[in-house]
Amino acid sequence: MKRWSVLIATAMASLTLALTPLLAVAQGEEETTNSEPAVRDALAIVAPRVAPAGQEISMTVFRSWDQETVEGATVWAIAPDRVEALKEAAARLRKDNRPAAEEPDYDALLSAHGTVIGQTDGSGKVGYSFENEGRYMLVAVKEGYLPDFRPIAIGVKPAALAIDAPGRAEVGEQVTITVFQRGTEDAVKDAGVWAVTRDNVESLRAEIAARKQSGDREALQAATEEALSIHGIFLGTSNGSGKVHYAFENAGGYLLVAFKRGYLPGLKPIAIGMTPKALALDAPRRADVGEKITITVLEKRTEEPVKDADVWALTRTDAETLKEQLSSLRESGAERAALQAAIEDAATARGIFLGTSNGSGKVHYAFENAGGYLLIAVKQGYFPAFRPIAIGAMPEGRTVQG
Repeated sequence: MKRWSVLIATAMASLTLALTPLLAVAQGEEETTNSEPAVRDALAIVAPRVAPAGQEISMTVFRSWDQETVEGATVWAIAPDRVEALKEAAARLRKDNRPAAEEPDYDALLSAHGTVIGQTDGSGKVGYSFENEGRYMLVAVKEGYLPDFRPIAIGVKPAALAIDAPGRAEVGEQVTITVFQRGTEDAVKDAGVWAVTRDNVESLRAEIAARKQSGDREALQAATEEALSIHGIFLGTSNGSGKVHYAFENAGGYLLVAFKRGYLPGLKPIAIGMTPKALALDAPRRADVGEKITITVLEKRTEEPVKDADVWALTRTDAETLKEQLSSLRESGAERAALQAAIEDAATARGIFLGTSNGSGKVHYAFENAGGYLLIAVKQGYFPAFRPIAIGAMPEGRTVQG
């Protein structure tokens, strides 16, 4: 793709350099005898960048200075293997000593190297269905106008990057970011990875959008790389496995951007240290009175055991009271900290204390009374965890465990 982008950029530049001076000379000489310039304006062609083979697409030709559509403009398609020949022919045309009042015969030049698509109608539009896949250069020409050029890929999807990374991580935690090619899932080496803060995302998008107007893919990729270096934090270059490792120093929301010349960029959001850690509970759904059960307290995201978390049990009545209290707080727009405080207060004020988790995150307990309970795990710096449990009557013959 990079080779084609360079070819397109070179062809467009060469054609412009070859044809424009010729028009300028004709214009300059004519102005000595006629006040009306020979070249009135330039054309602009709008067409899809990518289109499927065998499906009609619509192209529109405008007058560049006022965006008025142009009727009767001829649109040509030049295959990549004819671009160089067209460039050489344009250079020869420039050397011709034709009469000053004559404009170059673009149609004659293009007919030797391209395929005519058609002429624009009263709305400046022309439709065409490409039969063969490949990459082409569209050229719009009309007497009295400078031509315009636009690349198009038929049935060829541009290679695009994708990013595999966690959605969240903590400040100082090493994050592994994997860059791969979308569609093939193959790891991509030597892709640069940047992180753009929320404040800079819009600036980055605006800067890239402004450069899109040129229609030059190579120039756009260069502008993208430059904009990332200005607005982003460089995290590293992907290794042979497509991986970059990085530990963020500051909390916040970021947009990860993977970039490599010849590919469309890959994007993925990530939140660093933006949400408090949360607990989770692993416990049986039911048990009998007097049966010793094991309750495990875990960190919700990593599922690692959490030590020194207090575990409580609320009766069904007290659990319903807490539920109503939390519902009221949410409706009033209370923040997460207020909800957490209400849960902890309810547990300590009305709950049955079951124990504090050990190094393996475990608490062992045997309920003395049957009924429905709500288990609650709390620890400073974590959002509490909940889990219901039903305690049945003690089977006949069983005694309470010591």
